[in-house]
Amino acid sequence: MRKKLHRTLSRRAPGGRRYAFREKKAGLWALLGSALAPLVWAAPSVVLPVPTATQTLQQFVQEQTASRGAQVSVQILDPAALAELPDCTQKPEVSVPPGRHLAGRLSLALRCDQPRSGAPWSVMVPVDIRILAHYWVARQMIPFDHVITSQDVVERTGEVTRPDFLSDPKDVLGKVARQSIAPGQLLRQDLLHEVFQVRQGQTVSIQVQGNGFDVSSEGQALGNAAEGQSVQVRTASGRLVTGTVKGGQVFIVP
Repeated sequence: MRKKLHRTLSRRAPGGRRYAFREKKAGLWALLGSALAPLVWAAPSVVLPVPTATQTLQQFVQEQTASRGAQVSVQILDPAALAELPDCTQKPEVSVPPGRHLAGRLSLALRCDQPRSGAPWSVMVPVDIRILAHYWVARQMIPFDHVITSQDVVERTGEVTRPDFLSDPKDVLGKVARQSIAPGQLLRQDLLHEVFQVRQGQTVSIQVQGNGFDVSSEGQALGNAAEGQSVQVRTASGRLVTGTVKGGQVFIVP
């Protein structure tokens, strides 16, 4: 019996190493892993806390201006009023009053439909929002329909009074003025547009492309459109069609 047992423990693999003990060790780890698996899967999920009213207001303002790389500070002018509000079971909703910009002194609407206690509440919270950023202003008078170049504008750094400022040069240079822009005026999204590839009243080439066919015709554009935008066209027969502007032509997919 001893000789047989000794032979079993001394058996070697082709590489010259014993493997009987390794097999037992591997089996032990497999047994432990199967026993611990239910414990791992049964771990409780983490429940994130609901932001407070103050945190919700600050997050809302930061999210609205984050894409422009600005430094934003939010001062709540009546923090005592927020401290008296019941906690909300869900993140409160924030909205900006119509016609107001998310900068300077204003009041934001804060609403909670599911408070932890009491009835749903809605309040107007006075805040002071300061935005420090890089922005562009007109160096000189920019006339209507003028294509903007680096000679027309200048970049500055400081506090801006509205959040729709433009900070990226590619959003300014090469764009067209929708109206006259006075010297020193802040350049905003609503003051500029892309260069129109198609203009209202222009005769344009219409390309109708489908499965196995490509038909060309002409028509009159009924509006202005930049590259990639949609425009409505009246064909020679009087039919109204809508297509996408690409390279000065209007492409229609039936």
